[in-house]
Amino acid sequence: MDLLDNNAGVAFSGDFLSCPEESLLKTVEVNLNAVMWCTREFLPAMIRRGSGHVVFMSSAAGLLGVPGLAVYSATKHAVIGLAESVRQELAREGHKGIGWTIVCPSFVKTGMFEGVRPPRLVPWLSPEEVAEAVFEAVLKNRLTVRIPFMVRILPALKGLSGPRVLDRIGELLGMTRATEGWKGR
Repeated sequence: MDLLDNNAGVAFSGDFLSCPEESLLKTVEVNLNAVMWCTREFLPAMIRRGSGHVVFMSSAAGLLGVPGLAVYSATKHAVIGLAESVRQELAREGHKGIGWTIVCPSFVKTGMFEGVRPPRLVPWLSPEEVAEAVFEAVLKNRLTVRIPFMVRILPALKGLSGPRVLDRIGELLGMTRATEGWKGR
């Protein structure tokens, strides 16, 4: 089986208004445009063969806004939207045999977010933990991977509460201040 792992990501520290234009453009180019171009390049062959699997590496920041990660969060929201839309387009056209997995981990200990303080109840993830979860999801053709547990419940929490309640929960857990000590690479 062919596997496309759209695992591209860069992030720059700082609030949206202080983000240099070149950092904003690079974030969009790597985190979103590269995913779109890779998918456009490899998906047609999967469609012709009627088999394959596409992994879209997003982030917990693709499920809700994170202060200090506005551009990163925006691109990861877009990756989720792209994956959901293309999957539905192929289903509408009757294309079968292609699996889809959208991955939304919290902070992964790769050095990319060195200096970040993950929110309470959201431990650092090792790259191996994420890889294992993705491998299992591909084998079982699971659409989503949201890890750890707090990330798994984010969509329900977001849907059941209003923005002010979610903001308050983010404050209590330390999510709204997670990136304050982060310097970026």
